[in-house]
Amino acid sequence: MFDMDIPHTISGLRKAGLTQAQIGSAVGLKQTSISDMEAGKAGIKRPSYAVVSGLQQLARLHGVATEPGPELSVEPSS
Repeated sequence: MFDMDIPHTISGLRKAGLTQAQIGSAVGLKQTSISDMEAGKAGIKRPSYAVVSGLQQLARLHGVATEPGPELSVEPSS
């Protein structure tokens, strides 16, 4: 399927200004499902291809990473 950390992706989309309801509407899920996915709650169903694809498209549209990356630190120049 896709390499994607779903909780990280949803969190990034929320930091980009989207609500759980907006994300859910865009991918065809209820806000409560998005909340559960963002929290990484055990026992939720594996999302469908359409949901994962929709999250990836939203992430791309909003410039959000779908996987955590290394933290960048900027060293002050001497």
